[in-house]
Amino acid sequence: MLFDGLKHVHLKVNDIDRSKEFYTLGFGMTVTASQFGGKVVALTTPGAGDTLTLSEGVPTGMLDFAGDSAAGDSAGIDHIGFVLKDTAKLDEAIELLISLGATLLCTLRPDKETAFLRDPDGYVIQI
Repeated sequence: MLFDGLKHVHLKVNDIDRSKEFYTLGFGMTVTASQFGGKVVALTTPGAGDTLTLSEGVPTGMLDFAGDSAAGDSAGIDHIGFVLKDTAKLDEAIELLISLGATLLCTLRPDKETAFLRDPDGYVIQI
């Protein structure tokens, strides 16, 4: 096997500080790197190998493969999934994310204990 897994997902955001707060407080992620004067950050979930990078605008010197796509434009990304430690706490997680600026789209019960929300920039997140 040539590859060892997914490295990261990169999202364009409108407000880097708001987005950092959403993902750190909402999902327990921590900032592990910051570049371009804080306009690009990498976050990871403790104990997991996932990385989410966020960028506000296109700082000088940064590659931009999304071109004219703005924050919240999915460009083929349907949603980003996060694992909830205890599905019995789904309602608590939903309330937390809404308090941080998310919008609830739907829950799938009783078949699955899962919910879909939009983050403050419009990306769809499944928990």
